[in-house]
This record gives sequence, C-alpha cells and structure tokens, in this order.
Amino acid sequence: MSTFNSSGIVLSDTPVPDIFIAEYMPNLSGLAVKLYILALHLHASSGAPIAIDEVGRKLSCAQTDLQAALDELDELKLVVCNRAQGQFTPNDVKQIELSRYFQPRATGDAQAVARHGRVNPQRREAISSINQSFFQGIMSPRWYYSIDEWFDRYGFEPNVMYSLFQECADRNKLNPYYVGAVAEDWHGRGIRNYDDLERDARQRERINAMTRLVGNLLNKDMTDFDRRLVNKWVNEFNYDADLITHALRLSTRLHSPNMDYFDKVLTAWYESGVTDVATARAHQEEFRRSRQSAGNMSPSAEPGNSPAVSGRRAAYAGGNRRRKPAAKGNFEQRVYDENFWADFYNDDLLAATDDANDSATGGATDHEADNVTD
Repeated sequence: MSTFNSSGIVLSDTPVPDIFIAEYMPNLSGLAVKLYILALHLHASSGAPIAIDEVGRKLSCAQTDLQAALDELDELKLVVCNRAQGQFTPNDVKQIELSRYFQPRATGDAQAVARHGRVNPQRREAISSINQSFFQGIMSPRWYYSIDEWFDRYGFEPNVMYSLFQECADRNKLNPYYVGAVAEDWHGRGIRNYDDLERDARQRERINAMTRLVGNLLNKDMTDFDRRLVNKWVNEFNYDADLITHALRLSTRLHSPNMDYFDKVLTAWYESGVTDVATARAHQEEFRRSRQSAGNMSPSAEPGNSPAVSGRRAAYAGGNRRRKPAAKGNFEQRVYDENFWADFYNDDLLAATDDANDSATGGATDHEADNVTD
C-alpha cells in the first residue's frame, strides 16, 4: 500500500501529460480530474499501485462519488483497476495515443498511401485555421485524425469543414463525438460545398419559420415529431404558408385538433393533386357536392343541404314532429334550422377525409361526429 510522503514535496514536480489536458480533461468530471492528477502524483512517488480507500480519504469524497470518478477514468483507459484488491494504477496516456494513431503497418494500402501522400494546401490550411480558432493552437492528434477521416468519408470542402466546427463551437459542444454526429447529419442532407450549406441554411430557416407559424395558430408547443411533419409538408409536398394556414384555419369547430389529423388532411390533398389554396377550395367544393349527392335520397331534398338537414326538416315539417317515447329524465331535443346545418356541414376540414375523424375527435365514432345533440 502506498503512503503519502511529504519529504521534498516543496521542490518536487508531478508531470501531467499535455495530451491529457487537451484531449481528456474537458470531458471529465471535476472529481475524475482530481483523482487522476493525484494518482499521477502518488504513482510517481512510489511506483506502486494506489489504494482506492486511501485516495478517497485524501479527497474527502463519498465512496459512491469516488467509484463513479474511477469508472470514468477506467472507461477511457486512463487507469487500470484491480477492484478485487481495491487498487488502481494510472496508465501512460502518451503511449495510448501513440498506439492509437501511429501503429506500424507491415503491409500498406497503396490507394490509402497515395491519397494521404497527395498534398492538399486548402485542406491543410483549413485544419490549421481550425487549430488556431478553436483549440488555441494545441489541437490534439485525435482531432487531426478525425478531421482527415471526415474529409475522406464525407467529401466536405475545406470551408464546409471550418463551418462545421464553427457551428459546434457556437453550441458549446466541441467534442469529437458531437462534431462527428453533426458531420454525418450534414452529409445525409447532401451538404458537400458552401453552396449546399447556404441552401440547407435557407431551407432550415423556412422550416423553423413554418414550425413557429403552425405552433402559434394551434397555440401549442411544437415537438420534434411536429417539426418532422412540418418538414414533410414543406419539402415533400412543397406546400407554402398560405395553403398550410388555410388547412389549419378550417379547424374552428374541432374540439381537439392535432398534428396527426392535419397531416392526414394535407396528405389527402397532396394525393389529390392540390397545389395551392384555389385548388384546395375546388377540391373541397367537389367533395362536398359528391357527399351531398350521395345523401339526397328524397326528391324533396334541396340543393346545398346535407342528408342530415333534409331528414330533420322532413321530420319536423307540417307539425308532424316525431318524438322519442317519453322516459323519465329525457328532454326534447333542440330543433336546428337549415342555416345551422348548412354552416355545420360547411366545415371543410371534417369533409376532407373520412378516415381522419377518429384521430381529430379523440376517438369519437362516426355517429358522434355527424350528429350534434344537447
């Protein structure tokens, strides 16, 4: 077991590798950093494995916190743990990095050698600019390796690579895992050069503006799922703000309008060839006429009235009002005039698609959607 030796401590030094400061320290918790530096100090003094309990007392931390910090270091291979004996030893982080990026190869890939042997001044300048702008000139070897890999894998131009780091730095998420995920996302969106990047920025702003508009009209907080639906309406259907707003404003009589309902309506319009507000209104009018025509079973039915209007007017015409048998607790239903039913069935959103009724009314049946009672 190692012991704390204070002799000569005033004049002694504990070397901390620069690669640890540049590469590992930003992503470690404060306790993990202290634990690693203390481990370097103790190991340099004695060269023996370090007792976990001993450093726990030195750092005055709870055992659970100490184990969590040790797990962080162990996951990054910064230490070698022997939990059975309650000991650990710090690893040589410089050797780890050398083994990772500079392994000798007995045989080489001729194409890879040729590719990396070619001098690309623009790529080299971009890497140098990234190093100076975001790493104060001390970028770790891991970043060089990753940037070179992203250039080859995704085909980015140098100015796009610099913009990639700028965006991640603006989000305060400048770590290899996050930058790599954003690079993959950009590649998936077809970004290769600066023109692609500007096009994508305009498209994202269009989606953001449309998402805010839909959220304001529906008075709801938009989720990632809602944003994906808006993206489909704008990019796949190529619908503009006027047409989407037209669809949303037809929902005034819906109790609980939701994004899934509007998606079904707009999808039905898209499949029917609707491209703007004018064709949408024409489509709605055609649908209403076909629905009225299908329901006109009585010759006394007048044009413009729905089947429900004709049926109820016939039931109450001439004073021959049919009433349900009287029962305790039952009351006579309200009599609606023609104007009410004409206005009610003018709700174009309800007539746009039959199969959307359930989702829009929260699971209501067809009878509940077509009949209004007190």
